Amino acid sequence: MKRFAGILAIVLLAGTLLSAIPTSAAPSLYGDLGRTFFFKPTAKFKPSNDVKADNHVWFHFTNTDTRDHKFIGVITNLGPSDDTSDWEIVQYCFSDACYPPLVEGRTNRELKPGEKEDMSAQFAPHDKKSRGKFGMLGTARVDVWATDNKDLRDKMYIGEVFIPFTRASMIINNKTMKLEKCLDWDPANKDRTKRYPLTVTDETLTVPPVLLGGSTFLPFRSMGEKLLGAKVDWDAKNKVAMYTIGDDKAYFKMMLPINKKEATLILKCGDGTTLTDKVALKVAPTIYQGSTVVPLRGVVELFGGYVDWTQAEKKATIILPPPEKEE
Repeated sequence: MKRFAGILAIVLLAGTLLSAIPTSAAPSLYGDLGRTFFFKPTAKFKPSNDVKADNHVWFHFTNTDTRDHKFIGVITNLGPSDDTSDWEIVQYCFSDACYPPLVEGRTNRELKPGEKEDMSAQFAPHDKKSRGKFGMLGTARVDVWATDNKDLRDKMYIGEVFIPFTRASMIINNKTMKLEKCLDWDPANKDRTKRYPLTVTDETLTVPPVLLGGSTFLPFRSMGEKLLGAKVDWDAKNKVAMYTIGDDKAYFKMMLPINKKEATLILKCGDGTTLTDKVALKVAPTIYQGSTVVPLRGVVELFGGYVDWTQAEKKATIILPPPEKEE
């Protein structure tokens, strides 16, 4: 079974997220983290039938009631706007079975109080290349409820953006960043870059990556524009750095106040639903030599990416989407 490492990092880092455990719902989606949504990048069109594991995102729900229950789950495509044809929910899976969208799935047994059930969703851009544009955002909602009481229910939202496979390498105190992107894709290519070359460029950063207090920081603007494909904004009055992916119809926004160990994440879904989560950061964004810099690992992981650190070279490597991980 394959899982995305970046998503698992978000799911498992319970200590870094604000908790809001539902008290009246029998299922608690995303476990005890209290998150209303998660966001991730994907870099493939709809996979062929023999590549079922690719593009799954993983989460879980917990029976928080005092009685045993069986549960029903369903996933719904929310667009953006009223046009859901650009994104497809390939399938969602739990209890050793997979289902197409809008089809109700059921647990194959009763869950005891406190017992968890893994779920996954495979949510990808349409397989027509003319429709799968980089930067395109898609949203969905997952609902779970008890079979014997529909009032015992919970829901969670998913936001995904279609990007080229991206790998960026940078060395501390060096302004040159090696940026590699795969700008074409084969849905059946599990090796990701084997059949298509990576476009390699050397980008010059305004400020080099720096180590501050043992953490790697990257210029705020370079992080957003060169790596994440995000729109960058700066609220000078409140000293808040902002990244936005999407448009008025549907978007994901990250707000990073200077010198505060927190991030505000906002997801606007295609049906107009807007969700806000606050997340704790281990280190705060700051001003360094007159430039705004943000903690590399914290920001990349909140965007659903993966960071590798090579101590001997003092080199950080960012991979978006994160590599798949065998369990």
